[in-house]
Amino acid sequence: MDRILYLVTGPNSMLNSQIKESIDYIGKECDLDVQFLAHRTQKDTTFDSKYSLSFIDGKFMLKLLLQINPLNNLLDLNIYRTLYCRGTLAGWVGIIVKKYYPNIKLITDFRGLVSDELNYNSNIFKSIKSILYRVLERKIYLLSDLLFVVSSNFKNHILSIEKSINSNKIVPIRPFVNHNKFKYNKLERIHIRKELGLKDQDISLIYVGGVSSWQMVPDMFYLYHELKKLNSNFRFILITHNVKSLEKVLSKNNIDLGDVIVKSVSNEEVSKYLNAADFGLLLRDSNLTNHVAYPTKFSEYLLSGLPVIMTRNIGCISDTSPDNSIILEGLEKIDYFSINYLIQNRDFNRFKISKDYLKLLSNKEIYEKIKSIEK
Repeated sequence: MDRILYLVTGPNSMLNSQIKESIDYIGKECDLDVQFLAHRTQKDTTFDSKYSLSFIDGKFMLKLLLQINPLNNLLDLNIYRTLYCRGTLAGWVGIIVKKYYPNIKLITDFRGLVSDELNYNSNIFKSIKSILYRVLERKIYLLSDLLFVVSSNFKNHILSIEKSINSNKIVPIRPFVNHNKFKYNKLERIHIRKELGLKDQDISLIYVGGVSSWQMVPDMFYLYHELKKLNSNFRFILITHNVKSLEKVLSKNNIDLGDVIVKSVSNEEVSKYLNAADFGLLLRDSNLTNHVAYPTKFSEYLLSGLPVIMTRNIGCISDTSPDNSIILEGLEKIDYFSINYLIQNRDFNRFKISKDYLKLLSNKEIYEKIKSIEK
């Protein structure tokens, strides 16, 4: 394959394990040069020296607004035939670069619908930013040679608003997850459960992720407390980097932390706690953000052999089955007695759940699509 410039922008771009897995996967068969464009707040972050790093500043953003190539003084773009842009901001850079280098092939990889996510902040600046991102996304949809999106629902969303786009240029690609790290390990399960003080009869729910409003943390607590009323053996483990934000959410909603186990751990340690749990939680409200989403944690849950208690309105729902999940139709009228019954009476084979999901995770189509636009 031709040499590819992989461009990453945005907050925490250097810390995101998803990005690292993506680079490693694509780099197996592609000649990749990786350019990170990070925010100044990340200047002290440990960074792999084999990648290039530049910072986004006012001058960089001004060039974008004026449609001036912001990479001009950073890289010799003549050596690349393909530009792989991860995310909306990187895609914005990509369509400007393509203006100056019309022969370069542009791939944009969308892992979420940022314009809609920004609507969940009651903030004038975020509302304006949402409008800007919506315009940018539509331009990127039209001008990219190839679009990778996180779910089939995302693909259908693009086709519904941009009728002229050839559906073949939009390819759903599941999140890249390291299956050597996320897998079911019975010995590790025993060790971590003992460390957490969990008894054999305890039924442990787990949630891993952020605590933004659309991630519905209060609803998880409510679900847990209702189930615990029916069965005192229920426990809840919550893994998040945003412990202070969690405290604010709980305080705002008058929720008592009680016996909930809260941990802030590195990505390397998450798999241990997934092994210790019995069910993963993934609740989402009915909106566009969630309809097109494919949360990375969903893949991590299933690779760890965890059955998932989830709402139906999430983009990844097509990749699950009644054999490895408990589907909630909504959060308004939950039949807690039925959930409690299903949890206690269904025989979930964790090794089988992990093995079955691993079969779905091959993203080899990504290589074929990249080759097709290079011809």
